[in-house]
Amino acid sequence: YFNVFGPRQDPSSQYAAVVPNFITAALKKVRPTVYGDGEQTRDFCYIDNTVAANLLAAETPTRLSGEVINIACAERISLNQLLSHISEESGFRLSPHYVPKRAGDVRDSLASIDLARTLIGYEPKVLAREGLRRTFAAFKAMYDA
Repeated sequence: YFNVFGPRQDPSSQYAAVVPNFITAALKKVRPTVYGDGEQTRDFCYIDNTVAANLLAAETPTRLSGEVINIACAERISLNQLLSHISEESGFRLSPHYVPKRAGDVRDSLASIDLARTLIGYEPKVLAREGLRRTFAAFKAMYDA
């Protein structure tokens, strides 16, 4: 699974991903921390795609014993682009606090989902931008409650 995100992620968890952290920063109107220059890229995958892929794998008539496949959207999005998208959703311009990159961080990540398409018929139904819209709306509803 590549960079799965969605409405129920806990932004305060030590394992929290960048999406809930950035959304929470937008809702609180604070500067998010970005490790590195923000141009590093990730392949963000909305949770509905992950669930659909698991169901496809469970229901496929193809024998999958030992197969390893990537589940993602096959979209490369920089952290700066992610900040821009979340800024648009929130109406608040996120001005990140850039700090040195963390040791061992991968610069760019983009999944090939060709094998997932071939073996289980996987195709992402919710691309990252729409997933961000849905996730932001869910976080906002919880924040406003």
